[in-house]
Amino acid sequence: MKQSDPKAVELGSIIKSRRTEKKISQKQLSFMIFGDENHNASISRIESGKLKEVQFFSIYNILKALDIDLIYLIKNT
Repeated sequence: MKQSDPKAVELGSIIKSRRTEKKISQKQLSFMIFGDENHNASISRIESGKLKEVQFFSIYNILKALDIDLIYLIKNT
């Protein structure tokens, strides 16, 4: 079994922490990002660092929806 990338796990942890801090469910975040609730499994895999290939646009939109500054994140992770 292949382990998750440590940076992906760290990013996922930051996303999950902010999402729960803002009291937003995975389904709600999915709707905010993708326009439907059918991508909540993708949100879960991103948060756990297990999604192997994710588009930058999706990550950018998640960060934007959760008020996470991309530049700050890049500099501090």
